[in-house]
Amino acid sequence: MENKQSQQVSQSIKERQAALDYTSDEDLAKIRRKQQQSAGVPIDQEWAIISEFAVRFGWDAYKEFRNDELQLDEMMVLIQGARKLETKHTFDTAQAVFIGTLSAKQKNPSKTFDKMTKQLIKSMKVKD
Repeated sequence: MENKQSQQVSQSIKERQAALDYTSDEDLAKIRRKQQQSAGVPIDQEWAIISEFAVRFGWDAYKEFRNDELQLDEMMVLIQGARKLETKHTFDTAQAVFIGTLSAKQKNPSKTFDKMTKQLIKSMKVKD
């Protein structure tokens, strides 16, 4: 699945690059000016949420929402779930950095590391 997605992304990049290759310098300058002018344009909250959904779940998910194949409340639950998972991942990363840093500064780093990660390892084990 992941390989197919990376192939699609790669194809999309190639298509965009091909379009740019055929774009005149004058048109590229117009595009750059337009981008600079629109950089500070405010976006309303509704579009910000739809954009976040598209970024997190992809173009096909956005199209499903746009075509009313996905309800707004379902989309919001997915966004909230993704935000919680992202927050948990950030916390886990911070905790790992903390444990590693603290362990490295101890007299016996391995012992400290093992002691601090013991509970984490227990919580990750899957019961048979």
